Amino acid sequence: MMLRLLFLLSFVCLGTPFAYGQLGPVVNPTQAAALQSAAQQAAVSGEPFGVFSLDVPLPAGGQATDAAGNGLNILVGDSAGRVYFPTYEVITSRQLVPAQAGNRPGLGLGIGRPGGLVDRIRNAVQPESTVEDVPTAIRIHGLFTGSQNLDVQVEGDVSYKTSLAVTDPQQSPLGTAPHRDALARWWSAYVSHARSEFQRGDFPSLFHRYMLSMLSHRLNVPFAELAPAGEDKEESESITLKTLSLVAGIDARRESILEKLLSPNAPADLASQPLPPPPAWSEDLRLQAKRPVGALPEIEPIATRVPPECLYLRFGSFRNYVWFQEMGERFGGDLAQAIKMRGFNAEATARMEKMLATKLTTVAKMFGDQLVQDMALIGTDLYVKEGASLGVILHATNPALLITTTQSERKRAAAETPNAQLQTVQIGGRDVSLLSTPDNRIRSFFVADGNFLLVTTSEHIVARFLQVAGGDESLAGTPEFQWTRQWMPAAQDYSVFAYFSPRFLQELVSPKHQIELSRRLEALGRIEIATVASQAAKAEGLPSQSLLQLQAEGFLPEDFLESADGSRPILTRDGQWIDSIRGARGSFLPIADTQIAQVTASEASEYEETANFFSEQWQQMDPMVFGLRRFRGPEADHETVAVEGYIAPFDADKYGWIGKQLGAPTMTRFRQPESDLVSAQVHMRAGAGLASSDSDYYLLGGLKDARLPELDKVDGLLNKFTAFASVPIYIGAWPKPDLVESLPLGIGRNFS
Repeated sequence: MMLRLLFLLSFVCLGTPFAYGQLGPVVNPTQAAALQSAAQQAAVSGEPFGVFSLDVPLPAGGQATDAAGNGLNILVGDSAGRVYFPTYEVITSRQLVPAQAGNRPGLGLGIGRPGGLVDRIRNAVQPESTVEDVPTAIRIHGLFTGSQNLDVQVEGDVSYKTSLAVTDPQQSPLGTAPHRDALARWWSAYVSHARSEFQRGDFPSLFHRYMLSMLSHRLNVPFAELAPAGEDKEESESITLKTLSLVAGIDARRESILEKLLSPNAPADLASQPLPPPPAWSEDLRLQAKRPVGALPEIEPIATRVPPECLYLRFGSFRNYVWFQEMGERFGGDLAQAIKMRGFNAEATARMEKMLATKLTTVAKMFGDQLVQDMALIGTDLYVKEGASLGVILHATNPALLITTTQSERKRAAAETPNAQLQTVQIGGRDVSLLSTPDNRIRSFFVADGNFLLVTTSEHIVARFLQVAGGDESLAGTPEFQWTRQWMPAAQDYSVFAYFSPRFLQELVSPKHQIELSRRLEALGRIEIATVASQAAKAEGLPSQSLLQLQAEGFLPEDFLESADGSRPILTRDGQWIDSIRGARGSFLPIADTQIAQVTASEASEYEETANFFSEQWQQMDPMVFGLRRFRGPEADHETVAVEGYIAPFDADKYGWIGKQLGAPTMTRFRQPESDLVSAQVHMRAGAGLASSDSDYYLLGGLKDARLPELDKVDGLLNKFTAFASVPIYIGAWPKPDLVESLPLGIGRNFS
């Protein structure tokens, strides 16, 4: 029967036949008939696969296409399921194609009456013909098993059936040369087609990278990269971009790691060096941030329990937390997902709830404010998608009732979750409740101290919470935070108040954090590759499930089991691949709880570049703070959200060109139309290069409330630009309004 390849995220049925492209018309039917009667066909047996090729004519009047055949949808197989990894290339011929009169300016527009002067002139004009490469057929290449005759079927946009006589190269006077040559032609076409598919972005790059790597290794053909040799590639990333790509989980960093894992002859270094030192941070910030003069600002009690190296996301009430969570669920619970607006929703919020063994029930939404007077999210990173070091601190109005309720929920979760264990562990001399599963899908610590309760995924955060409760410095006691509360006082009733301390930002680029972040991305890549490899083996009728078997049969690279920390994918009883050290994908062991004893030479060298950059160019991290307030609109279902943010102290030199454009803070404020959906104003520095001005000036802009175009649904670059230009945006300048005319790229002329 006909085999199919249905490509989903799980890469089901990897080895079965498929091919994509686009139909092209056969302009010369006589030539098409001749081609069909004398199609080139060949099939040579071999191990582990034989190779076949055949020419299939394209039907007359097919869908127009280019010579690359982009868009053709066909299925290639045989009745016995012996065909694997088909691909194709387009056969063209140089033909004289007459231009269509209706496509010429002024012709075919329905002007004039039939038989009139215009009609006679139109008929007298002979359209110019052009010589073009016209697709007339496709040449299908593929692999097959066995030595019997091969009955090939092509279905889809092209229908074709034929029986190929299989040649045994051992009985040929040319020996193995025909098989070798046919395999080389198949590989060239397969690589070219994979690169075309990759450029179109129809499948995740892992599919193409894995197939090229696996087939190259198994069939002993030259390794091919997705980017053709000699093609101009992007310049190597700067140290800043490399670091930010790790911190933000940018896809380009994941792509480079996948490429490394699937490249031949890329064994891991031995971890034999100590952890390198962190950047030499300047103490100037601590010296500058002296405590406020006079009375200290009012600081919320919950901040006195937060370690100063943790991020601090305070909600002020349980009601605000419910609102924030419901808003976050629309974006997958992940900041990176919200920015990218990808179709693949990571469901990070649900995973974190499960990992913490907490669930926002309807009862909690109704009575939360009666049990909780304040709450905050704390953590040492924000990698919610793969397993973050996060926790929730609750300031309880009735701690005894809240503790009893929480413990009851944890017992229920333990009873309902297979392999879950609820136990009491000792951390910092205190009894701490731990609810966990072996794969870390649930990893929830719970401890109470007075009126404050902590639920967290991280043992490290528990230890620091208890140390702060015992007298160590808290976030509330740092001068930077006290200064922040002077210009953003708690009395302003922020629905969400976010504070990223300098020590939190420094930890993000610490040696342990950066090296473990790279290692976990590699671990994630190994899990994905092992998943694809097991599916590929299964598609070929080889249900190999152990890494050693997959490696022996050529479905995994030879050095796949080598890693810097000794971790490797392992298969669970339910058929899921997990990391032997970090657990399941989406619930990795938090970075704060990992232990790194030694690092490899390459890890040490790469981090040394990072540390030197921050020591010489950055020197200190600036605290960042954001506040969000909500206001009821004139209508019941409308709400106004005001966001304010600060980076202080702000060192413009560290932020390059952007920082140099900004002028000093001023008390000047422009009143902009209340009908603006979003409005902003910026004080710009004179002579910084953005606009031609010999004195400081202000730029202001706004976006009117309107239904914005969905650019992803608009085809064509010109149409996208037209749709974007229709957005109601304005830009202005003061005290010289004409400055907008000198803004780069004509921005001022388009939107002012």
